[in-house]
Amino acid sequence: MILSELNRIFEGQQWKQGTMSNLVLSQNGLTLESYQVGGIGTVIDDFESEQRTFLFIGDWQRTTARKASGQYSYTNKDIGDGQTSATEITVNLPQGGRIEFDYLVSSESGYDYLRFYINGVEQFKDSGNNTSFKHFAKDLTPGTYTFKWQYSKDGSVSSNDDQAYIDNLSITGVDTTMTKYRTRGTWLAAITNDMVRNVTGSRVIIDYEVPVGTAVIVEVSTDQEEWYEVVNGGELPNEIQNFQQLMIRATLQTQNEQVTPILKSIGISIWEEARGVRTLGRHSNVYRDIIRVYTLDGSLAAYLENAKNIYIDDFLNDKSILYFEMPFNDPKTRLIQYDGQLVYKNRRYIVTEIEDGMDEDGQFTFAVTAELAYIELLNRVFPTIEINTEELRNGLSKILIGTDWKVGIIETGYEDEVFSLKESRKTALWLVRQVAKIVGLEIQWDSMNRLVHFVKRIGSNRGASFRYRKNLKSVKRTITPPEATVIIPYGKNGLTIADVNDGKNYVENYDWYVSQGVPLSEARQKYRKEYILEDERFILPGNLKRYAEDMLKEMAFPRISYQVTVLDLSAITGLEEDRFYLGDDVRIYNEDLNLDVTTRILRMKVYPQEPWRNEVELGFLEPGLGDVSSESISNDVQAAQPDLLFATSGAAKTIGTNPSFPLQISITNFGSTNAQIGLMLICEAKTALTLTVKIMMNGTDIGPPIKQYMPAGWHSIGLPFIIAQMPSGTGMLEVQMFTSTGTIDIPQDGLQMFVYAQNLLGGLSSEIPRPSVADIYSFNKTIHKTIQTHQAVAIVLDGPDRVNVGQHHSVEFETTIETHAAINITKQ
Repeated sequence: MILSELNRIFEGQQWKQGTMSNLVLSQNGLTLESYQVGGIGTVIDDFESEQRTFLFIGDWQRTTARKASGQYSYTNKDIGDGQTSATEITVNLPQGGRIEFDYLVSSESGYDYLRFYINGVEQFKDSGNNTSFKHFAKDLTPGTYTFKWQYSKDGSVSSNDDQAYIDNLSITGVDTTMTKYRTRGTWLAAITNDMVRNVTGSRVIIDYEVPVGTAVIVEVSTDQEEWYEVVNGGELPNEIQNFQQLMIRATLQTQNEQVTPILKSIGISIWEEARGVRTLGRHSNVYRDIIRVYTLDGSLAAYLENAKNIYIDDFLNDKSILYFEMPFNDPKTRLIQYDGQLVYKNRRYIVTEIEDGMDEDGQFTFAVTAELAYIELLNRVFPTIEINTEELRNGLSKILIGTDWKVGIIETGYEDEVFSLKESRKTALWLVRQVAKIVGLEIQWDSMNRLVHFVKRIGSNRGASFRYRKNLKSVKRTITPPEATVIIPYGKNGLTIADVNDGKNYVENYDWYVSQGVPLSEARQKYRKEYILEDERFILPGNLKRYAEDMLKEMAFPRISYQVTVLDLSAITGLEEDRFYLGDDVRIYNEDLNLDVTTRILRMKVYPQEPWRNEVELGFLEPGLGDVSSESISNDVQAAQPDLLFATSGAAKTIGTNPSFPLQISITNFGSTNAQIGLMLICEAKTALTLTVKIMMNGTDIGPPIKQYMPAGWHSIGLPFIIAQMPSGTGMLEVQMFTSTGTIDIPQDGLQMFVYAQNLLGGLSSEIPRPSVADIYSFNKTIHKTIQTHQAVAIVLDGPDRVNVGQHHSVEFETTIETHAAINITKQ
């Protein structure tokens, strides 16, 4: 015998006995008692209904193609050669019984068969082009039986329907006994209608939760003698449309004493055409404050109405924990599983720890710890991941691929923010948090919809304040001097910010000392406190500089932390002015301490059942409270490690006298470096010729051009060379080739190149768009013997000589001439 959820919610919470508005509850409580229905009988499934009377396991389905009677039969799914489709049921025949059914097979005779098994023993098999149903029947002794129908095909040929069908399944002797639970006594609600006298329409409004194996039955009556069952959204029966007092009777049923349904609210909407709608009854919202537990497959298992000592511990930009305890002997504790889901106050948690045992007083205990569902991202581990100058949403989507999480809202103005990273053996959660730090945003987790939002700042200033003797119970202030006035940041492979910081590899901030009256020059002499920031996440100097500046804004000022215990008055008064949330700016008053400061909520520990126990932490987190900004900083800067990039030409290519680019590699180089490049070429020269090979970065030659004379026939060429001071940045490394005459044929992957240097990202790619087109033009020397600097040049291409126009607007004609004027090229 168990007490129903309904009685606990309505009597133990908001719905007290007596009158609430026009709703009256009965005095007696509502409990559930078990009873049995059914017995030994015959169960038939003719497949006419969408619902099966037996629990079929397998991949068969209803069909109208062929049937012994009625409109439907049961058939296998479509399968190919060498495949099998099966379905089965298991029944208990405690006194023995009999199975009967009709069947038909339309298949390749002698090869594709319907087989029927009882407890794994084949009873018959059939094949061929049958046009009428056959009948099977067999008597069975007492026991439990598994009946299996299987259609299988051999390795080739499909004939006729290529299907098997069964119909009119009947099993005698089935134990249909079921244990159900019903209300003992009655629960009644009386609704009085004193507003509408000429009812022209009505609707019943019922809100309830029914886990698997449970049911809620609602009936209405005006005389408590004749009862009418009603459903949510249905109309009141015509006989009682114009009621003055309506009695509502609720019955809750369950087949499992660990799981019960829950009735949230009942209401009746009635109207007449001239007066509109009136809603009678009152909704209850208590269910929102009950922890819901789900099975591993996501099905609702139960409501934990007996959970106690509940608290939620939220850290800004860090973890979010749900903790609660249960009575040790509560049967619902068995439904709580590791990695199972809990839903509480519209947030989804994952169970991480279950503790049970005995305390020092000899009392048995059961406690559960769960963390917000972002920990699902710990299950996605990247052996390696490389994101190269991606916009924020695109890069984050690559991190979240393979999870059920998506990128949600991104702060306005940050959609185009670009970042890069290259990491190994990191989880998706770690990467998401690092990206937020790189771009300077904070993360909001929508755990119900699995969305990750990126905002500039969580929380706001709602005007909330903590005042001693009002809602401020205790306060402790800790002050530490500025930790640093200078930060020297290092990123990936020793990356510095000198290139984006006027040659200085550091940032400085003496604002606090200057505000205290110390001249800047003196502050630099007396209070220079250096801090080495080493963080391998950063591969772009601009991002590294911004992160160092933001960090120094906090470190260059005294760190003041406040630990306060406050009473959440909003839980009592319901006033918006008393509410506060994680990340909010709040004001602290304590006249005795002469304290009046505005600071930020960095941690909230909330006890929903006992708001007077709530705690918040303000200002900066004290050591040991999870200052995650320090956890991600590397202990040292790793020595720059060389990287190897390799690419091949892919499909076969033909190179002629016009320059072409048979091979390209997209590269990000964190700093200027020396590179070793190797080039291997296998080709066939169709005639004697000279081959010219150039290595180019973003259209500009790096290194000298390579020329190789080739007689007709096959050639293998290896070209190892060094490029000194390859410039930093992102670009396209390309191989340009052309011949003096004739052509060469390069077979598939006949051109290969490697780059061996420090600080490289990249690979065979075309993701950095750049025109890869080069033409050789010539002009008449007699027209332009001399070109003056800064002179606009119009070049008419009609002569045999060559001029190359590069991206720096240089013209090669006997000597190279730099010009800042436009160069107009036309073909004559």
